[in-house]
Amino acid sequence: MSPHSHKWLPLMLLAAVTAGCSARSSTPVPPARPAEEPEAKARYLQALVDRQPHHWRAYVRLASVRTASGQNREALDALRSAVEVAPPSGGLYATLADTAEAAGHLDWALHGWQSAVQHEPMLTLGWVRLARLYLRLGWVSAAEGVLARGSARLPHSLRILRERASVAAAGGSPEDAARIARELIARFPASPFGYSALADAHAARGRWREAVLTGQKAAARAPDPFPFQLRLAEYEIERTDAPNPTRALAILESGGQGERRNEPQVRYVRGRALKSAGRAAEAAAEFEAVCAQEPTHVGALRELARIYTERGETARARALITEDLAQASLVRERSEVLRRLNQQPGSDGPHLEMAELHVRAGDLPEAALEFGIARMLNPRNKSAAQGLAEALRKQGRDLDSVAPRLRPGAAGAPARGSS
Repeated sequence: MSPHSHKWLPLMLLAAVTAGCSARSSTPVPPARPAEEPEAKARYLQALVDRQPHHWRAYVRLASVRTASGQNREALDALRSAVEVAPPSGGLYATLADTAEAAGHLDWALHGWQSAVQHEPMLTLGWVRLARLYLRLGWVSAAEGVLARGSARLPHSLRILRERASVAAAGGSPEDAARIARELIARFPASPFGYSALADAHAARGRWREAVLTGQKAAARAPDPFPFQLRLAEYEIERTDAPNPTRALAILESGGQGERRNEPQVRYVRGRALKSAGRAAEAAAEFEAVCAQEPTHVGALRELARIYTERGETARARALITEDLAQASLVRERSEVLRRLNQQPGSDGPHLEMAELHVRAGDLPEAALEFGIARMLNPRNKSAAQGLAEALRKQGRDLDSVAPRLRPGAAGAPARGSS
């Protein structure tokens, strides 16, 4: 899903919601005149719900106007009001969740995706996006559990099977990833995703020739082959049997045209290829551009520090190494905490530690969610309550705005993959 898809997904889901549910008050929303500006439409709809607070369709229309204007927080407020008075609907909860992610309110995203699969278990999108949210937070075991239940409900879903392969790879099990990838290929031979997952599994086990050949099959089957070509370029750089940075650069040049040339990951891979080809000055320019876009990109920091050291620019190298070590330390700590969290999802301690690491990294939405889970699991945990209040304050929120599933005493830990 593209970074901008949240703008359109809610609009599509909202159309299905308003068409497919019966309202507590079945009064339709009188259409605003087409010539009216979005703010005029929003004022009209706000006045309507002020007069008829149970008119959930008006809240939904108000949310669609706000979403189309890029006002995700205001859209989320309208959708929260809608779900309070509307009949339970998986589509409405999915729209709430997607809008909440766009607004940076991960507690409501979690609440929405869990509610979506609870009320509409045949909604493929719900299972996939819930698993992706868990994976974003590092909850690999929870993501695996969600997708296993989704597969049981929807055994013929390409999207769910594809996510299962991704989660297996993220969990460090190339054997499981390869097994699921082969199942994908057998059931969906025209799709690129099974071949791509199998290529990554081959690469993880050092089978570089098989990785390249299988990756080429993925690219040949894709309507947009460049993401798969980017992986092929990485294989050519990383392979230990016969690294070929010149081939990697040729792959990047053939597919990475226009704006894609300047995407951070593309520039990072190009920089690695240039450095491997002995073109250090050009590589440094690529890594510097990556660091300008993503200042905490560990790979680019590390590569740039090596180039500066080789040039004798020790002061510049030392500054980058300091930043690299700080980021690497966070990565190591995060890995250890996530190991405990996945082993003990019902314990508040690992969630509290994870929240504090997110604060250090500046990831406020993730921090607020982890503090909230720690408080839910142990309402007497003062550090969790204080951390949650502070994280919410920095987001312009208060404790009353926390989603129902994360309030003290709520049943079930989200890290268990509960729905």
